[in-house]
Amino acid sequence: MPMDEVALDHHDDHDHKPGFFVRWLFSTNHKDIGTLYLVFAMIAGIVGYTLSGLIRMELMEPGIGVLTHFVAGEGDVAIQNAKHFYNVVITYHGLIMIFF
Repeated sequence: MPMDEVALDHHDDHDHKPGFFVRWLFSTNHKDIGTLYLVFAMIAGIVGYTLSGLIRMELMEPGIGVLTHFVAGEGDVAIQNAKHFYNVVITYHGLIMIFF
């Protein structure tokens, strides 16, 4: 094989396009970063509003009511777990809605 054909053979594979996950997770393109920000903001908004719904359902009636269905245990243990879960929901809701 002549040298000019060998040199031409190596120039065909230089158009390397990254895979789907590499393109989106390791992107430095400002358009891709903006799209990722919008998608993440929508997901964070949905999670924040879901947590807001849990808070509103719990405060709908006096006492511990709705959150005991989401925790394990019976009697006083379930009430303590529901109180802890309520604090977790409030904290996550505040964190998500303030920063995202």
